[in-house]
Amino acid sequence: MKIKYLTTKLNLKKGGGANHAIDLMVRSLIKNGYEVKIITAFSQGNSFDGLAYEVLEENMTSAHPRKNIPEIVAILKKYEANTDVYILDAHFFMWGAAYYKKQGGKSKVVASIFSYLESMNLFSEAGRPMNMQRRIGLFVQRLWENLIAKKNLKLIDWFIYQSPTNIVPFKKFGLPNEKSAMICPFVEINPQAGEPTQEFRLLFVGRFVLYKGVEVLVRAMKLLPKEIKLDLVGDGEEEENLRGLADDRVIFHGFKNRNELAEFYKHATLLVHPTLDPEPFGLIIVEGMNFGLPSVSSEGSGSAWVAGESGITFKAGDVNDLSSKIQMIYNDLALLKNLREKAVERVKYFDYKNWLEKLEEVLKKI
Repeated sequence: MKIKYLTTKLNLKKGGGANHAIDLMVRSLIKNGYEVKIITAFSQGNSFDGLAYEVLEENMTSAHPRKNIPEIVAILKKYEANTDVYILDAHFFMWGAAYYKKQGGKSKVVASIFSYLESMNLFSEAGRPMNMQRRIGLFVQRLWENLIAKKNLKLIDWFIYQSPTNIVPFKKFGLPNEKSAMICPFVEINPQAGEPTQEFRLLFVGRFVLYKGVEVLVRAMKLLPKEIKLDLVGDGEEEENLRGLADDRVIFHGFKNRNELAEFYKHATLLVHPTLDPEPFGLIIVEGMNFGLPSVSSEGSGSAWVAGESGITFKAGDVNDLSSKIQMIYNDLALLKNLREKAVERVKYFDYKNWLEKLEEVLKKI
């Protein structure tokens, strides 16, 4: 079977965990006998070395979810003769793929949903009020989706959800129930014994952008005992603001590659994922659980679902609630030990080999 995976870019040097999940998925399928290549639509964002598969680089000009449809259709038609199945990042390419099928596209299409449609929230963006121009634009987009484009989605052959957290809004939106499956992002599970330091050290890993909620965590530090330290691993546009709010117990480590990250997971006491947006998954949580690392996550987020009983939740954006939950764990060593034990068990659920089997079942069905 010849498969093409269509995504925006492939950055294995400084890109987020989704890039590495895609890479692992492609390598796993190739190992099992499939012919797989990646198509990147905005290839100027690519960064990788020595891959075991081919990356077909395209350069789309528009990121607008209506205006870019002709470009998406053109890409799918371009490789159609040598493709049995397209797997694509659904939130971005779904509409174009539906029009491709409507126009008689012959290749099967599997839409992998790992984010939300921007139009699903017309009233606020995570962490800040939405201006009127943005709101009107999203309202027009929602009208177009519901009145014109949504009916074409039934032409897509299969839908993949990454967690129960993003199943609910898309089922409510009206995606077909009868041709869908939950397949988590591919993560290599390699449980290792954690070696937490004597200090109580919190860890955040990710981009310093507003919706990640890092400011909430930094503000919560001011309410916590002086013995607690916070390691921030990452970089981004909010760094200057965060440095202005932080005291000397908050250490900025900058961007770290995946090998370097292992040392932070290994020695941390508690991983904190304070997202303001209900992200569908939490790859960082899985990576931390590899080292028996428990977590504190925002209620209703994919991260909270990923952590399961190995994590504690707090009300998103609530500094006082976050600080009180961290304080609770700080004061209860038995609870911390119990959470670590549950993390060791929970992480086994996310072994990519389980999800590879489910993905192959989908490929056989279609």
